[in-house]
Amino acid sequence: PTIAAIAGAPLPRNRIDGVSLRELVEGRSSARPRRSLYYYYGRQLCAVRRDNWKLVLPHTSRTYVGQERGRDGFPGPTTDVKVGLALYDLDTDVGETRDTAADHPNIVRDLQALAETAREDLGDTLTDRKGTGVREAGRIAPKG
Repeated sequence: PTIAAIAGAPLPRNRIDGVSLRELVEGRSSARPRRSLYYYYGRQLCAVRRDNWKLVLPHTSRTYVGQERGRDGFPGPTTDVKVGLALYDLDTDVGETRDTAADHPNIVRDLQALAETAREDLGDTLTDRKGTGVREAGRIAPKG
């Protein structure tokens, strides 16, 4: 999207994960090209973020904790772990160690709505969603 914006070229018809960083490239430090992020692992939506708030969605993850370390550039074994719903304020908790979901139910609700937007648009195998969005003339439009 950045190169397309600079060149004045249209974006591709199929949705891509990207936004134009043109204002930042041009030196506008106050530019905020993206307020929201979707954290996908493969086709699974695992978390969403808006500004400083990150909502981790229930999913299965893998961990190396308690496992033998990898060697010679190869990873060691992993264990599957269940991850529950959790909210983190990344301004005060970069390491995501303090779940604040109980203290901020409105933010949880808003970020769950953002997650639903991502699922409708891009899909999510955790909820068996295919996604319906394609890019047309710089905006998202339903297929069909």
